[in-house]
Amino acid sequence: MQKDIHIRVNQAVPVLAYLVANVLILFVRGVFWDDWVFYENPEGIRMIFNGVGAPWQIGLHLSLLDFSNFLGIDQVFLYRILIFIIGFLYILLFRSILSYWTLNKEIIWYSTLLYAVWPLGYAHVEMCCFAYQVGLLLQLISILLFHLYNSKKSLYIILLFACSQFLASMFLTSSIVLWLGYLFVYTYREVVLPDSLKNIFGFLFNKNRLLNFLWFIPCIVLFAIKSVLWQPQGLYAAESYNSVTANSLLMLPLNILFAFANTIGALFTQFAGIMQSKQLVLVVLMLLAAIWLILRRVSFNDEREKLSSKTLIAFVLLFLSAIGAYVAIGKVPKFDSMDDRHGIFIPFVLVAFIVLAGNHLVKEGKWRRIILMLFVSISMTYSFSQYAECIRHSHRNDAIVLMFKNTPLPAGNVIVAEAESSIPSVFYSWSGLYHIATGLQDKFFMTISVGDRYKQEKFISEMYNQKDVIPGKPEIGIFISNESKSFTKTILLEYLYRINPTKYSEYLQKEFNIKVEFFDSNKN
Repeated sequence: MQKDIHIRVNQAVPVLAYLVANVLILFVRGVFWDDWVFYENPEGIRMIFNGVGAPWQIGLHLSLLDFSNFLGIDQVFLYRILIFIIGFLYILLFRSILSYWTLNKEIIWYSTLLYAVWPLGYAHVEMCCFAYQVGLLLQLISILLFHLYNSKKSLYIILLFACSQFLASMFLTSSIVLWLGYLFVYTYREVVLPDSLKNIFGFLFNKNRLLNFLWFIPCIVLFAIKSVLWQPQGLYAAESYNSVTANSLLMLPLNILFAFANTIGALFTQFAGIMQSKQLVLVVLMLLAAIWLILRRVSFNDEREKLSSKTLIAFVLLFLSAIGAYVAIGKVPKFDSMDDRHGIFIPFVLVAFIVLAGNHLVKEGKWRRIILMLFVSISMTYSFSQYAECIRHSHRNDAIVLMFKNTPLPAGNVIVAEAESSIPSVFYSWSGLYHIATGLQDKFFMTISVGDRYKQEKFISEMYNQKDVIPGKPEIGIFISNESKSFTKTILLEYLYRINPTKYSEYLQKEFNIKVEFFDSNKN
């Protein structure tokens, strides 16, 4: 009886860790980046997804918009809840998939725990990146169905797999490359080349192994259909959106190195970012103590896995399949920005390798546990800090909306000067904030980095939810400075938002220094 309870507690720990690490996502209210294009705007939803060549996503987002209106809740909150639930499902699927590999219980358990708390990044919070989360979920389901069929040989599983893999490829085309890489590595995971070169060809390409690649057919079918029927349109077609170009192919080797360097750098960024804040260091220490108390009785047989050359080759191949589709089109994952969406598959590959390396290199079980717990504590805290930054950005958006309400702007377009951030504030997000405050969409908002957007053609104003603008030079300037990033102040502001809205508005005006200037001397 005690053993059963102990097993259940062990299984529950990664789930509980995920809940603690990611609960703050439910408090992120802001609409950031491309979200403004289709926030509460059916026309914007249709235009952007037709533009990127993904019309099947229109129905999903319109349904979510209608459902949020039916429930009487903000559209953003519904997306946050769904992303939170999807992340929970990731853990269950990841643990199930690992069980089909010849790994000991310690590696499977710690890999699942680390995957559960691994920082999901900025982009996964966005409504516009919801397809990435759905695509990854469907891909993990497909991988698990592949393993289930191999163990049960039930024909209905093939149909389920075909449906899930087809949908995964529709929502996230890059999953095609991940699935091919995973299929290849799993098929040849236990291959030992024969001594005779004469038999190598027949050994590698025997019937049973080749049959495995029939599982790749749904991806080929989808890719063929998509290539013929669904191509980017308008601005996206002009920019060769998500297309392999001669330049991206030339840069491919370098981009692979950049992707690997950014991934390794992200591990150090987590540590360095936390060390810059006394509050976050305190959180790490508190989490480390709490995790140690909870897991001090978790024990495994002192089994160790050998980190062989075959394992290293498998990791390299899986890593390449995780980033391959993105680097092929010139998109390198950067984990301190919205470009972290290009690395959405990397944790699936990386965490097991980290645990496996620790298991191989550290002989003493107690020290392995301490090191892995430190990894878990830092990952959880870094997740807190990312969500806190997003919540802080929500407060900033509220301050901007309040400024627009209190400072009526005359006719004319606007240029914005602001500090750099991991969460970019692009020109159409300012249009969205102005629309919330005034109900109008009659200004082009140009950030310093994209100040030449007003020169673009009229259709861009429609695509980016800026319907009534008149292209022209900016006549109004908005300047934001002295933005504190204190974790404590962020929590205080969020508390006031929930408890005392009046005082919250007062604090916003003190916390965010926003100035408006008019370039026309007659309006000073």
